[in-house]
Amino acid sequence: MVYAVEDAVVGSEPGMNAAVPFGAIAIRRQAESGFVANRLAAYDLESGKLRWHVGGDSQLLDLPLEGTYFLGPPLPQDGKLYVLGRKAADAYLFVLDAETGSLIWQQQLAVLQDFGPYDPVAQAGLSPVYSEGILVCRVSPTVVVTLDVTTRSLMWAFVPAAEANHDSLNPFVPRVIGGRVVRVPANQSELWDYTPIVARNRVLLPNASTGGVVCLDLMTGEQIWEYSGPEQCLFVGCATERSVFLITKRGALTLSLDDGAVAGNSSVFHPGTEEPAGFGYFNGKDYYQPVTSGEIAVFDVATGKLKRRLTPPSPKPLGNLVVYDGKVVSQTVEAVEAFYDVEALRQEVDERLRRNSHDGRAWFARAVLALQEDRIDQAQEAMAGFLTADAPTELKHEMAVMILNGAQRDFPRFEKYLKAFQPLLTRPEEQIAFELVVADGETEQGRYKAAWSRYLATARRILQDGDMLLEPSPGVRRSAAGWVGQGARTLVAECREPLRTEMTRQVGEILQTLDPKDGRTVQTAARCFAAFDTVVQPWLLQAARGLVEQAENRLLGRQLLVRLGASDDALIRAQAHLQLAKTDDLAQAVAYHLAQAEEAIQFVEANDSERARELSERLSEYRQSAATQEEVASWPTGRVEIHNASQPADPQMLNKYRIAIEEDFAPFAEDWTLDVLRSSSSGYRVLDGGGRVIIDLSGIEDQQLRQVDQARIQSWIVGDVLVVDTGFLCAAFDL
Repeated sequence: MVYAVEDAVVGSEPGMNAAVPFGAIAIRRQAESGFVANRLAAYDLESGKLRWHVGGDSQLLDLPLEGTYFLGPPLPQDGKLYVLGRKAADAYLFVLDAETGSLIWQQQLAVLQDFGPYDPVAQAGLSPVYSEGILVCRVSPTVVVTLDVTTRSLMWAFVPAAEANHDSLNPFVPRVIGGRVVRVPANQSELWDYTPIVARNRVLLPNASTGGVVCLDLMTGEQIWEYSGPEQCLFVGCATERSVFLITKRGALTLSLDDGAVAGNSSVFHPGTEEPAGFGYFNGKDYYQPVTSGEIAVFDVATGKLKRRLTPPSPKPLGNLVVYDGKVVSQTVEAVEAFYDVEALRQEVDERLRRNSHDGRAWFARAVLALQEDRIDQAQEAMAGFLTADAPTELKHEMAVMILNGAQRDFPRFEKYLKAFQPLLTRPEEQIAFELVVADGETEQGRYKAAWSRYLATARRILQDGDMLLEPSPGVRRSAAGWVGQGARTLVAECREPLRTEMTRQVGEILQTLDPKDGRTVQTAARCFAAFDTVVQPWLLQAARGLVEQAENRLLGRQLLVRLGASDDALIRAQAHLQLAKTDDLAQAVAYHLAQAEEAIQFVEANDSERARELSERLSEYRQSAATQEEVASWPTGRVEIHNASQPADPQMLNKYRIAIEEDFAPFAEDWTLDVLRSSSSGYRVLDGGGRVIIDLSGIEDQQLRQVDQARIQSWIVGDVLVVDTGFLCAAFDL
């Protein structure tokens, strides 16, 4: 099972919104009253279902141990859970049955004052530590109590003399802290972790007041030594039979476990620009510390010296690190990621292949290591070994996907393995990604005919089955139609006649078989064949004229006309603007489109006077029927993707326009941007220009536009839409 403390309050002052989502209203109310309860919950590891929970607010839940604030996660030991908790000023150790959560026994440990939801005690994450039948319980940043688990008796307590308040007496717990009520000090150091560490029958306590370490005898509680500076530690990384290893803001520090003397240190971080990013891990010799630069600093625990820096395969800095089953797990506020401990994995792989040269999993791991280190020759050797090894089907599929990723980096070396593993790619998106990766590689090799054959076959398939989102590499997502379009554009630029003419002819033949009234088909074709203007643009113009008459496709039809209005072909450009003027209902926009059409007709006249005369007649008709002939002297430029939202946080209002920011409504460009084309004298409003929701800026003064750049930007997520609010305008982006 997985055990978690829920409904916890985080924050540093009562004025802030400190509640987390679970039971937020109750937590906020309790926080304002000065005390808060939370819950200890157990979840089934396989199903994720709640098995039991205890604690919580007595006014909301009727649970065992109601009104308890658990100080940190429990310690599992021999079928029991040992967890520290507070009830008002009283600190307790609760012992629960791990399977049912029922209370087995409890022991009061101390009485502490000044406890509230924003107190360091409430947020320290305090858990008991077990060693030699003894529980070491830190119940506050300054108070430690030990308990003999066998006899359930209190052994000794430790309170730094400077923190004890001798004026406050409490005879209720005289055996624990000598009749004294201990106050949590107001000024705490920057200590990250208060958890005690036990090594060689010695208890190491991070000191909350000094930022140092206190060493106590586990059996008697007597202080052996104390380190209090000048370097302040953030946390104790680990302890060995001889050394105590500390992480500081500037680097690392090693102390002697015998007497606390400094055995070595290194200042390798730069506070303000590079600092520890979380807790690291000890592999038995070295300590691996994540830093905010994105690297991992590897320290020699015995000397405190930096040995090397590692760059993990993650685009963002790692967080707290935990090692389990040969893997390193990183936890940040954004994600949980797992990585191999490379050195340990390499040794294990070598040993497994030495014992069995047909170990498919070992060959797979060796290939992964080689690819991560960009050792292509070693990766090829591992793939060859994998082909003759014994491996389950799912692992062969993973190898096929990995080879597909590798082929995008070095196609010539991976090509022969692509063909061997192609049958294992069974999902449609994998098969299409395979064809496109090979087509890209063939283009790089100058095999243009073969590449075009693959691009064309893929285009036919997605025109029939629909476009799809591919993930050719981890974290990289591409539209299949956009990928085909980009590959075709590269081919058109690199190949020579007669292949170019043949490619254009084949595209024209395909277009004639498509339904121009099917918006999704038109959109896919536009993205696949954007490089073939001479045959695609006339067909798109015809399609757009029909689509703008359909309510469900009007948005796409207008977007097509907008893009065609920027064509290099003056005839296409003129016809697109005339169609926009015909379908627009805003006088200023009509005038703008007519002006653009008139300019394009002048270019048409130089090559085709008869066609230019025909277009001029249409232009005159539209001008006579227009509501106004007001010319627009100046139109805002730039590419914007703005969402008009007087109440931008309203999900219903946002979802009304959500269809306009879906990827499916972006038939041309990968960045899906459009120029502002319409205006309103009343200010700014939403326009259905296609691609994404567009806003016109004609009613906004220049001074107001400058204010946008100076505004304080906020953002939030509604569904899978990211909203960015500048305080004046609100932009919506499809995640």
